[in-house]
Amino acid sequence: MNEQIIINEANQVLWRKTKELSKSMIKTPRDLERFAVGMDKLSQKMWDYKVELERLENDKKI
Repeated sequence: MNEQIIINEANQVLWRKTKELSKSMIKTPRDLERFAVGMDKLSQKMWDYKVELERLENDKKI
């Protein structure tokens, strides 16, 4: 995968999640827990994209 494709995928994920979160209301502790889990998963996905970009950069250097 090239860098631009990875960046585009990351932006698409962020855009979708932003739309979902803008509709969310936290009213109960369970809502807060679900929100926190969702943010944790989103964070991990963004780190995965970052690692993949770094791998591509390192492959270019070789």
